[in-house]
Amino acid sequence: MVFSSTTFLFLFLPAVIFFYWLPDVCSKIKQLFYKKSLDNQDQNMAVVQPTANSQQPTANSQQPTANATSSFNSVLTDGNNIKEDASPHSGEAVTKVTEGADVEDIGNNNSRPTKQPFRKYKNLVLLAFSILFYAWGEPIFVLVMILSIIANYAFGRFIDKYRNKDKVFLWIAVVFNLGILFIFKYLCFTLQNIGWLINKDFSSIKIALPIGISFFTFQAMSYVIDVYKKKVEVQKNLFSLGLYISLFPQLIAGPIVRYETIAREIENRNENYDDFAEGTIRFIQGLAKKVIIANQVALVADAAFETPINELSTAFAWLGAIAYTLQIYFDFSGYSDMAIGLGRMFGFHFLENFNYPYMASSITDFWRRWHISLSSWFRDYVYFPLGGSRVDTKSRCCGQLFL
Repeated sequence: MVFSSTTFLFLFLPAVIFFYWLPDVCSKIKQLFYKKSLDNQDQNMAVVQPTANSQQPTANSQQPTANATSSFNSVLTDGNNIKEDASPHSGEAVTKVTEGADVEDIGNNNSRPTKQPFRKYKNLVLLAFSILFYAWGEPIFVLVMILSIIANYAFGRFIDKYRNKDKVFLWIAVVFNLGILFIFKYLCFTLQNIGWLINKDFSSIKIALPIGISFFTFQAMSYVIDVYKKKVEVQKNLFSLGLYISLFPQLIAGPIVRYETIAREIENRNENYDDFAEGTIRFIQGLAKKVIIANQVALVADAAFETPINELSTAFAWLGAIAYTLQIYFDFSGYSDMAIGLGRMFGFHFLENFNYPYMASSITDFWRRWHISLSSWFRDYVYFPLGGSRVDTKSRCCGQLFL
């Protein structure tokens, strides 16, 4: 079992937010104390006047204060540097530490994203909590996801190094990922059908299905394929790739996030208060879709489907069908909204996954609007490589019809 809603909302998520934002908060507090100490120092120097210049015009006595203010302003406007300026009050050098000054930029959407000093720490926090999130529900199968991370990291490095020589590492990567997906998701189904054909019972073979295996497998495959096509640069940091594959907001129920979408944001994203607030609102909206709408109409749909056919009226059958239609939409789109909102809270910008599919004008338009990340993934990594709508052989035509 994955986290219950109560555990996730009141224990797991607050813990992630606390440890993720802790360095920024500490840095902000340190800046406030530093500013206060400088203000007190400036006030004390403004009161004390040199004895030799006691009869001089007051303009000269204001110069130290002006210099101190100018020096302090330089501290606030300096990026993430540590520099030494001459003290306005003595001949000694004063070191101005502005670590964490990036926090000043939080809340300003127009600020240019820069690599922040706490980036490695924050990525490790997200990676650790993502692994914990998956291990909580899948204490054994978390090893499968870790194996997938390590293997695809190696595949990416080999593909990038030997790209011009052969496609062998690309094919190995594809077979490896599809093999994992087949073993856990389709092997039992295949054996049951083979057993039905040869009159043999394979029902004793049971393989549990890891949660979210399709999502992190598809993401890993898109990464290695895009590296081969030179659409993205190979990721040379194992932990950064692990964060991409295991990122907990979209790990269980999608959407499928392509590496090119968040490649830059893994190492260089700009968290700010506006994004955090908007992400929180989006998360609440998704949670409301799931709990208030999807779960409630599911009761009507379940009641209709459990009613014996000879007792089911036409009106109740239609009501059940409409309720089920609403259930699956608000269920999937609710999870997508929660994932997009959580990602936004930590500086990631995922693409939209649903675009009012029930307002589509045709079946084709419907699939452009429904679970966009999944349909576009199959289009770009399966349908187009097999020729798309332009096929020149019967085998490819049959393959396209099957897909």
